[in-house]
Amino acid sequence: ELIKQEGLLTPYTPKGFDRLTRAYSDKATPPSWIGLDVWGATVCFNTVEAAKRNLPKPTSWEDLAKPIYKGMIVMPNPATSGTGFLDVTAWLQMFGKEGGWKYMDALDKNIVKYTHSGSKPCRDAGAGEYPIGISFEFNAHRTKAAGAPIDLVFPKEGLGYDIEAAGIVKTTRKLDAAKRYMDWLASKEANEMYNVGYAVVAYPGVAKQVEHLPADISSKMIDNDFEWAANNRNAILKEWQKRYDAKFPGQFQIYSPYAYDAAMVLADAMKRANSVDPKVFTPFLAKTEYKGVTANIAFTPKGELTTPAVTLYTFKDGSRVALN
Repeated sequence: ELIKQEGLLTPYTPKGFDRLTRAYSDKATPPSWIGLDVWGATVCFNTVEAAKRNLPKPTSWEDLAKPIYKGMIVMPNPATSGTGFLDVTAWLQMFGKEGGWKYMDALDKNIVKYTHSGSKPCRDAGAGEYPIGISFEFNAHRTKAAGAPIDLVFPKEGLGYDIEAAGIVKTTRKLDAAKRYMDWLASKEANEMYNVGYAVVAYPGVAKQVEHLPADISSKMIDNDFEWAANNRNAILKEWQKRYDAKFPGQFQIYSPYAYDAAMVLADAMKRANSVDPKVFTPFLAKTEYKGVTANIAFTPKGELTTPAVTLYTFKDGSRVALN
């Protein structure tokens, strides 16, 4: 959806598109992208570690905000993980803006660590490092299948989800070949292949139940507004950082937010140049004025950031300490 909004995709309706589940593709007609398969939020609950601490098995998102789970939960950072972002946007949609942030304020009190990966919370729970990991079902069922002592919990309020999708790059030189490929991606044959690892695919009636996942998992997924999430991404992440960065100072400013901004700056230059050819869009990078997650990004005539992030350190008692 972000790439569509940057104007980098060519709308196209693949053959057989009318057979696909419409909610899993771009809302526009013709669509700029089509959904292939879907993966939803899942809570990994380590039964062995929970028994040691007398922790009850949660059944809802609201349960995870209860004091009994303080220091017991790991979840992905939405600034660095698509899984974390789908969780946050799902809570804001399910509980409303005010209720969503109120819920996350309560949940934050129970979080022992925010990870940079969406799969790591379930791996941590599976390894017994923490009793509970907020993750996603693709990784969750694979972790359980590998022998980890975890139960998979699908909170009763509903599951946020994301979609693996495909679209045609606007400046492709092989449009006919790209359209044929999109036709195949929308086919029943292709969807049967997606079902090898994913419980929910775009072609109705194709998916067979995946081990350790409920047969009706698609019915547990919320009515997800991807356009709203894309339009509000920067504002949501800034509010998240403002509220929760103090608990883990500096964690949100490692690498991923900068990598995200770098990718979007490149996309912005391609859009303005109307080309994906580096020889064409590179000169447009020098004229960048982009409002990013980390900063407002622009460059000096020498190609340096006009407002670079700088951290100053001092040494105290033999240790390096960042200056505030």
